[in-house]
Amino acid sequence: MQKQLIAAAEYGQRFSQHDTYRHGAIIERATGSKTRYYGSNSLKTTPGSPKPEWKGKTICAEFDAVLRASRESVTDFTKYNLYVARYGKDGLLRNSKPCMWCDGLIRRLGFKGVYHS
Repeated sequence: MQKQLIAAAEYGQRFSQHDTYRHGAIIERATGSKTRYYGSNSLKTTPGSPKPEWKGKTICAEFDAVLRASRESVTDFTKYNLYVARYGKDGLLRNSKPCMWCDGLIRRLGFKGVYHS
């Protein structure tokens, strides 16, 4: 689990478009295939985003990873684990707990395991 959290945080550091909070997410099959779907938070929005328009035009890392997995025909998330992480300015893993909208999305999709830094 630690390797996946570090990989998620590194992805966020590299690809997030957010100036302050660079979150990364990985969706990985719980057993068998180690295909990974990556996501990072960004300063844009998309139709279907769980965040209401008035809360800002952002896409959370979790939602971005779900979109990418869905585009690859993943429909049953109960066989997958979700890892969400970020590095603080000090280079250490910091809190990356999902927002209330992503938390609801994660619960509805029924991931096998959810891990965040």
